[in-house]
Amino acid sequence: MQEGFVGRIIPFELVQRTVLKEDTAAIKEKELRFENIIQEYDERLDELSEEDREKTFVNDANYAFVINEVKKAIKDGDDIISETTVVEFSNRRKLVRDTDIGAGLQKQIDDLQQLVSAYRSGTIKEALI
Repeated sequence: MQEGFVGRIIPFELVQRTVLKEDTAAIKEKELRFENIIQEYDERLDELSEEDREKTFVNDANYAFVINEVKKAIKDGDDIISETTVVEFSNRRKLVRDTDIGAGLQKQIDDLQQLVSAYRSGTIKEALI
């Protein structure tokens, strides 16, 4: 105890549980949030591809983000985490007839061809107006 102080020493844990109860709870909540941020940070870093790790927002050792570069990338709208899109290639080009609209057009063509055939064979006579 310092010279000039009279009294008893109160355990700090007791002070935290009683007098500083709300402050202690707020600190514990922030510590938990901080741990969650670190965990999420590490997960995001692990998700990066080798190509993304070469970008400027990851430090030279590839184990941490460079905050100013991340902010710049977000501001500029750059991709930070890449997405992979699988594209299927075909040796044959897709034609209009291969689509739903093409199927409808083909039905109209077939109907018109039947109509022309019926006219030519005499099944249907020309209407006089």
